[in-house]
Amino acid sequence: MARAANLILLSALLGFVAAKSNLTSCLSALSPTLILPSSPTFAAKSAAYNQRLDPSPLALVYPLSSDDIASAIRCAAEADVPVVARSGGHSYAAYGLGGTDEEALVISVDNLKAINVDERGKATVQTGNRLGDVIQGVWEQGGRALPTGTCPYIGIGGHASFGGYGPFSRKAGILLDRIVGAEVVLANGTISSASETEHPELFWALRGAGPSFGIVTSWTFDTLPAPNNTVSFTLNYSGHSKEDLVLAFDAFQTFFAGDPAGELNAVLVLRPDRRSGISLKIEGNYYGSEVDFRSTAQPLLDALPQGYDQQVNNYGWIDGVVATSGSLSTSGPPPHDTFYVKSLFINETLPSDALDAYFSYLFDKGANSTLGWFAMSDVYNGAISTIRSNATAFPHRSALLSFQLYASSPNYSPPYPSDEGFSFLDGLLSSITTDAQAAYANYVDPRLSQEQWETQYFGHNYLRLREIKSQVDPGNLFRWQQSVRLAD
Repeated sequence: MARAANLILLSALLGFVAAKSNLTSCLSALSPTLILPSSPTFAAKSAAYNQRLDPSPLALVYPLSSDDIASAIRCAAEADVPVVARSGGHSYAAYGLGGTDEEALVISVDNLKAINVDERGKATVQTGNRLGDVIQGVWEQGGRALPTGTCPYIGIGGHASFGGYGPFSRKAGILLDRIVGAEVVLANGTISSASETEHPELFWALRGAGPSFGIVTSWTFDTLPAPNNTVSFTLNYSGHSKEDLVLAFDAFQTFFAGDPAGELNAVLVLRPDRRSGISLKIEGNYYGSEVDFRSTAQPLLDALPQGYDQQVNNYGWIDGVVATSGSLSTSGPPPHDTFYVKSLFINETLPSDALDAYFSYLFDKGANSTLGWFAMSDVYNGAISTIRSNATAFPHRSALLSFQLYASSPNYSPPYPSDEGFSFLDGLLSSITTDAQAAYANYVDPRLSQEQWETQYFGHNYLRLREIKSQVDPGNLFRWQQSVRLAD
């Protein structure tokens, strides 16, 4: 019996070696740049943004066109090798490199950089662009804007696929809400267009779970005129008691539960503070005049406990984005970190017992931790909540707050202290709730069970996603640890 098992294992190993050889031969005949594990640049090119992880892709290919991508996909399909797309490479779980459970062919779309805005404000953006490129590019072509996130180096491909929340989202929706079309290369090597009128089921799935269905080479967005004025504000508490911070958080969540004007956006950030253990900062933007900002925000300011430091500045659109995000340039080397993240959506304000437990945990465990951590609460509702939860594959339309609980290694470099890092964030999430129902796929957590991530990322939309997956990728070519599964 042992001999038979060994023969089966040997046969599987030989099959895998043959598949790798066939893939390499096929890819070598194509024009795009091919980087193999034997290449001197492979280690650098295959390094994950999150250095806690060490993925092992079979090869990386850098196409110059959609036709090149189609050819590479056919090579992988013939060799039965999984395929993943890499846009910016900022997946928290390194899924753009196949993750740590799959040896995949990585199709990196770095060379696809075109941005074109037409006279109607429709922007066709290839997925090799980073957010900084997109923000600057659409602004320079007619003073247009999109509700992107705040990290300039993040790729537009994955960011838009799984949501794309940013400071402008309460006014303009999440980024995938602005998508009106896509060009996508499917598992059979065909290049297809997707929109409300062309392949509408595929279009629905791309907006919320795109990489499981194909490689999007370009998005078409319905841009907006950039606001003339951005009021940027910061309210900072340092050296305050736990009781003050609980009151501040409660005032924050209660104010935004009233769904104030979509022009107002804010995020509440908690960090370690040497003076008192924990600091609390509320920062945000108002897209309009300072007079209207003060009128809209005054009920929040009145409800907050006194003693915060306040800063208010006025900017034009691009200067306001830079004030929030930093330089939009992506010409330098991309940043790295060594970290773990958990996320949570809540639809209603946290009750007093949960708030007390949350801040008690932070003052007890967080204030004394060696980790580089923060706990961020972004405000949703506004324009995001005006869209039905099944209108796209992104289901979280009733969310009030999105929590990102983030912990880096002490020096932001490997190794990651797994015992403390995992247990600290597990405990922090549990202090808020022990029954998490929803999480953000762009803050992906590879430690979730299959049942957890399917439910928390996609909710009631997941069964429909599986049906569409079976139609457009029946061989499950586009797969990784948390890709959409085929229908039973």
